[in-house]
Amino acid sequence: MQPYEYGLCDVGDWDARVCASLCRSIGDIWDNWASMERNDFAQLDTADFSKSGQWNDLEMLEVGRGGMTGDQYRTHMSIWAMLRAPLIAGERFTTIHNI
Repeated sequence: MQPYEYGLCDVGDWDARVCASLCRSIGDIWDNWASMERNDFAQLDTADFSKSGQWNDLEMLEVGRGGMTGDQYRTHMSIWAMLRAPLIAGERFTTIHNI
């Protein structure tokens, strides 16, 4: 069996084979718009694979870390919500800005 990580295999196929509830579907992301464009927008076709008990793991949200504008952070958060991804933030809430 091949490992199903970083979106290298068919994200729509992973869950039934490995009985996992979360599948990493992209590589690492960074707190800048180029990274969001490359990773977030490329995942829009995986939304239908996410359902109760089988979630797309898009890595950590970069919201509020300081590398993007408020509109860019809101877009980033909105795409994750549309993709039904777990909303896991990688920043302290006391230091979040630009959102």
